[in-house]
This record gives sequence, C-alpha cells and structure tokens, in this order.
Amino acid sequence: MRVRRARRGMTLIEVLATISVLLVVATTAASILGAITEVGTRFNKGRETRASVIRLAKQFRADVTVASGVAQQKEGWPLELTQRKDVVKYDWEPNEAAIARSVYRDDQRTAIDHFRVSSRFQPRVNMSEDRVTLILREVETTMPWVIEVARK
Repeated sequence: MRVRRARRGMTLIEVLATISVLLVVATTAASILGAITEVGTRFNKGRETRASVIRLAKQFRADVTVASGVAQQKEGWPLELTQRKDVVKYDWEPNEAAIARSVYRDDQRTAIDHFRVSSRFQPRVNMSEDRVTLILREVETTMPWVIEVARK
C-alpha cells in the first residue's frame, strides 16, 4: 500500500488564480481612487472659483460705488470706470478664463488683478442709469452669479 505524503507548496494553477484575483482587486481599487481624486479636484476648482467670484464682487462693488463715470463697449467688454485720477478697466479674457481688472493713471497701467473663473463661464455686463450688473453664467447651469451695484 502506498502512503501519500502531505503536499507542501502550491500548484501553478493556484498561483495563477491568486494573481488574477489580486489583479481584479487592484484594478477596482485604482478605478475607485481615480474617481475619488476626480471628485476632489472638481470640488477644489469649485471652491477656488467661489473664492475668486467673491473677491471679484467685493472689488467690483467698491469700484462702481466710487466711480464718477461708467463706459461700456457694444459687446460689454471692456467696462471702464472713471474715478478721480484713475480709470479702472474690467475685461473678459476667455483664453485665461479670467476677468482682468486694470487700473490706469495718466494712460499708464499701475495695477492689474485677475479673477479666475471657470472656463465654462460666459460673463456679461448690463448697465442702466442706476445700476451696473455683472452676470457670470455657466454654460450648463441655470443659476448664474449676479453682482449688482447701484450707481450714484
């Protein structure tokens, strides 16, 4: 009668099956981590856009409030605000997805600031005799950012 010895080790089939299970687990984990990273990136961009729009709103309100004159091109950009000795220009820069604010004194630019927003924004300026309104609408949403300032 033959006595069977206990096996020590694994067969090639068992090793291949284990490796394939581990590959499936690793692939699933990688796709989940990629999705989480994408959500985090989108959240951070949204937070940065909100912060930039809030900063733009504060500066825009301050500039329009002290402006003695407001001029606008036919397309709405640039918007020129005349102050005592300065001219403040707001201009939409679609390539940079930013609204640029430039301050000029004696035809020399003395300051510039960029308010970065989403590249999907379509900003426009509406003017009336008593108000200046800056509307930042995203292409895919119905809720725009509206910055409205009463003129003197």
